[in-house]
Amino acid sequence: MIKYGLGGIYMKNEYKLEGCTVYIKAKCKGTEVYILIDPDDLIKVTAFKNTWHVRKMKSGTMYAYGQTWEGRKAINVEMHRFIMNAPQDMDVDHIDGNGLDNRKLNLRNVPHSVNMNNMKLTKANRSGVAGVGWFKQYNQWRARTVWQGKEHHLGYFDDKEEAVQAVRHFKELHGIVHRG
Repeated sequence: MIKYGLGGIYMKNEYKLEGCTVYIKAKCKGTEVYILIDPDDLIKVTAFKNTWHVRKMKSGTMYAYGQTWEGRKAINVEMHRFIMNAPQDMDVDHIDGNGLDNRKLNLRNVPHSVNMNNMKLTKANRSGVAGVGWFKQYNQWRARTVWQGKEHHLGYFDDKEEAVQAVRHFKELHGIVHRG
């Protein structure tokens, strides 16, 4: 790991450049991890005057963030939003689901509803498919999804695969991408 001490550069993390990727060393609960960025974002990211940290969410996804201060108030700065100059009304989606891959080819500014449709499956999902679940009351598989802030009920099905196809068809029709 090479630590570059360029004049006027403030970031406290060590980093190295390998090919077309910069690897920034950080820690998450004592474990060393690496944050990926593009070389053209290095000056911007290293100009951050503190240390970049990593936090692990309940979903298991890890994200890079830093803290800055406004008076006595700590402000968290998410690296992916910092790199993408994300407007307040937009989310930044990690296309491949890796919250530590902050290269621009893996990031896109999207409305919150699109980002929610691109989430990983939760541990509570027992069907293995987002939007498909067993509906005990009817003894059938239920298909539903949320799009543009509204829940869309797609039907009840005796066969799980039919429910899966209903969700996939809806998402294809509306151009919704989902990892799950």
